Amino acid sequence: MCNWFVKLGTIRSHRRHFLCVLIFGLLHAGLAGAWPFAGMVAPDFTLNRTDEGTESLSNYQGSVVYLNFFGATCPICISDGPLSEQIYQAFAGNPEVVTLGIDVWNLPRTYVNTTFRANSGISYTLLYNGRTTGYAYDMENGGSSSTDNEGRGHLVVDQQGIIRYYANYESFGPDERDAVICTIRDLLGMGIEPPARAMLLRQGEGFKLCWDRVFCATRYFVMRSIAGDFSDEEIIAVTVDNAHVIPVIDPEFAIFQVVAVQGTE
Repeated sequence: MCNWFVKLGTIRSHRRHFLCVLIFGLLHAGLAGAWPFAGMVAPDFTLNRTDEGTESLSNYQGSVVYLNFFGATCPICISDGPLSEQIYQAFAGNPEVVTLGIDVWNLPRTYVNTTFRANSGISYTLLYNGRTTGYAYDMENGGSSSTDNEGRGHLVVDQQGIIRYYANYESFGPDERDAVICTIRDLLGMGIEPPARAMLLRQGEGFKLCWDRVFCATRYFVMRSIAGDFSDEEIIAVTVDNAHVIPVIDPEFAIFQVVAVQGTE
């Protein structure tokens, strides 16, 4: 009789690619007229809150900051609201994460704080009169005062004030929401969780190893040990799926480990 065991694990992503991006960004940040991009120092700003007081990006050195740029009457910006709120809610109890929304169309404070908030479903802090800040972040395509311009984008700024995620004018859907959440998790050193469950199903003369998908994982390593103590562990598959077909095994005893991996290296 075959004995099958599944051991679940996780590994941290390699961050060497972040270093390369950072060097590239700093080398180009000094170019005249350079627009923001991932790896560049985020332009500072001070804006009024729609409730009371002000917010400055520089006040949050040491924290991860998620910024949502919007036009308060922009239908697409409003439709982004639920996804943006989900990002906020994912870290709402974490004091190391700050979420701010910035209206770049300079609409009245009361409108931004009531009508836009109600229509978008956003509950986090909103800032107004942010057109100049929108220009600094290239969230308006030109210097026109018209609200017909774009005004939509999402950023993540790390603890040192470096932009780590940057998107403007682009579609913002579940994949982009997940990319923002994964960027924030990585900056917090949260890494990724191991698969919660795994099982072996008989398939023909072999077996199919299945496991739960892992949020933020980009691929999975399937590893096998014949010795049983992983001293002879070998990678038998690298896959983006949450299943792998295992043919007839010889010898009959083996232990499998599924490792969730984040990143490209």
